[in-house]
Amino acid sequence: YRHASIIKTHAETIGRQAGFDEEEMNILRISALFHDSGYITSYERWSEESVAIATAFLEEYAIDRKTIDRVSEVIAATRIPQTPKDRVAEALCDADLMYITGDGAVEQFDLLYEETALMSSPFEKRSAFEKKWIDFFTQHTFFTEYGRTVLQPGKEATLQRLTERMKR
Repeated sequence: YRHASIIKTHAETIGRQAGFDEEEMNILRISALFHDSGYITSYERWSEESVAIATAFLEEYAIDRKTIDRVSEVIAATRIPQTPKDRVAEALCDADLMYITGDGAVEQFDLLYEETALMSSPFEKRSAFEKKWIDFFTQHTFFTEYGRTVLQPGKEATLQRLTERMKR
């Protein structure tokens, strides 16, 4: 739950900066809270499971089909490679990767490796894992103005630290 709350807060920051209206903010908040919930049942199919969990919850509370479909699309967009189709999905995609932009980004990256190593079969060597993510970080671009102006410099600093660490 803590992770979902952090992503929701990051998403709200991006949404407010972008001038989202209340409907867009609500879709963003709901999507942020559910977007990683699928990890509860499947590490490999987390995105599809997250959509299923969100859909079941929203249907239980008689939320309209248009809203459910929009939340589902926004959640699905966060699967890497990210595929946002509107600005709400772009905001969630950027919020989902904010962990690579802060002072503790390398530590968060190390935790991601440990999580992946526990859940993946066959076990991926750390050097291969780091190379794959360095390649991703190098090719990745943020979608929102906030991402490009505020988050990008932090991502570049993280990329530099990871690249230097790999050279050792």
